Amino acid sequence: MANFSFSGDISGSTASFNQDEYRHFITVLRKKTGDQIRFLDGKGGIYTGRVVSIDKAEPSFKTEIETHRHYPPNSPSITLALALPKGKKFVFIIQKAVELGIKKIIPLESRYSIKQLPATKDKERKLSQWQKTALEAIKQSGNAYLPDITYPVPLTSWQLPTEKDVAKLLFHGQAAAGISTQAVDLANAREIIMVIGPEGGFSPEEIEFLNGQGCQPINLGSTILRLETAVIASIAIVQYITRL
Repeated sequence: MANFSFSGDISGSTASFNQDEYRHFITVLRKKTGDQIRFLDGKGGIYTGRVVSIDKAEPSFKTEIETHRHYPPNSPSITLALALPKGKKFVFIIQKAVELGIKKIIPLESRYSIKQLPATKDKERKLSQWQKTALEAIKQSGNAYLPDITYPVPLTSWQLPTEKDVAKLLFHGQAAAGISTQAVDLANAREIIMVIGPEGGFSPEEIEFLNGQGCQPINLGSTILRLETAVIASIAIVQYITRL
């Protein structure tokens, strides 16, 4: 069950909640006027308040804010760029990445990932589903920041940032170096971009392209990991190094 509600409409001391939040908080949990609520704004704010009005026709409800605390974003911020997996697997990855505090998720269309989403309408629908998954994950975990999820990007047209304080890691099984070789750069980075390929790996041409973009090849050990395992392990390791 979600621990928090979400409001993207906060004005002064009043927060408004949409139909989805109404369905969960009012219909499912059977809350009423005067009941207390905890909620997030997805931008670092965590609030408590009390329900002051319920509109069954809309449906929606409003609360009066009682307490508010703003949490600074994690530093360095972490962007996860991964080859686009099948639907259910990607939903699981979004959930876990959000729980672990990822700032941004970039799905990549690579040679061995699932086929490119063909239609703009399909991309809009998928993106909406992914954003909804991320929203549910921050409500469950209490992560104060709703991460940005982009449209799928063709790998070989993706331009990575060139700033020196952005660390770029390419995780793949053929890499010779372990992540400890990048510990100093990670500790001093403003942003970390983690690039993870499909279970079939990136093609040699894609690896060459990413190396040319300044990505440092990293392996996670001698065993072959499923994509979702690699994502969780790599985020946890990077966070451990940067939070010491």
